[in-house]
Amino acid sequence: MITLVKLAVVIFLLISSYTCHATDAWATLNAQINSAMKANDYVQAERLAIQALQLFESGQETNIHKQVYSLYTLGKAYRVQNKITPAEDYFKKAYETSLRSEGDKPSIPRVRMCGDLAEMLLDNSKADEADTLLHSCLPKKPPQSFDKNDYETRNELIRLLQFQRKLDDAETIARDQLKYVKRALPPDSSEIAESLNALSLSIQMQDMGRRLAEATDYMQQALAICVKAYDENNLECATFEDNLGEQLVGENKYDDAEKHIKHAFQVRTLKLGENHPYTSSTAFNLGRLYFLQERYEEAVPILKKVVANFKATYGANSTYLEDVQHYLVSSLRKLGKNQEARRIERENGMWVVH
Repeated sequence: MITLVKLAVVIFLLISSYTCHATDAWATLNAQINSAMKANDYVQAERLAIQALQLFESGQETNIHKQVYSLYTLGKAYRVQNKITPAEDYFKKAYETSLRSEGDKPSIPRVRMCGDLAEMLLDNSKADEADTLLHSCLPKKPPQSFDKNDYETRNELIRLLQFQRKLDDAETIARDQLKYVKRALPPDSSEIAESLNALSLSIQMQDMGRRLAEATDYMQQALAICVKAYDENNLECATFEDNLGEQLVGENKYDDAEKHIKHAFQVRTLKLGENHPYTSSTAFNLGRLYFLQERYEEAVPILKKVVANFKATYGANSTYLEDVQHYLVSSLRKLGKNQEARRIERENGMWVVH
């Protein structure tokens, strides 16, 4: 009997030690992931997040809340590196695992997971999936008190409606969102700047002529609030400045537009690197501006680099490439480089009106 009791105690201690070790390993890895993310070492964060998930695959860790958290964390690590497809995959796994296993007390607010997943679906041009998801997870009205997760997910709904060209709906929700944040938050809050940006874009996309001045005014307000809250070299402010530059191009205010787009390009290059898709998007705006100013020699090298970056990120058949390639081919023809223009057309299956 004494021997059996001793054996049971030993087994209990071994199991406890094993469980404690797994818990310590998961907690240690998550602390390291958070440190890596704060240091902008996203490759390291990704590697550590994969290790954390391996604890569940091996059976060393079984807590479902920790598993959801680890799936979501790996999705975040992919997202900040602009690895859209794997980010979508892990956000989806986190969201679906939570729905299936966590009941009414999820480890991460579901509306937050929903918004992040919707963002990746939109970036992957999966508008129908994003539509179904957002309408299933968002309440019809925002909560009485400000909720950051609900707010950010409604921003994805506005972006979806813009993508679907449901611009009246996008503008209505953007105006409601702006009223909501103005009522709930201080006047210099970043959320107010973001809401002004969303409203501005919703108006701009409806009518590039008659209401463009209204859209530009909202965007200037957004940029002013952002610069005051942070500084002129903030990444979010660079987004507003890039958008403002585009709107000024629409108003034929090319000098002002160039100033803003160039500065946005400098900030994004510094913060994200010259090959990041957001940097390339701003570079395209600059190349397009040079084309409109008949500065073709300056436009061509910029547009060539954007084409290369977009192909590397999105693939050779991406719709992101279409506008860039058309401006590139047109610029080459304006410079009399017809042979090079024809080669690009043949390689990319383009049909261009000359």
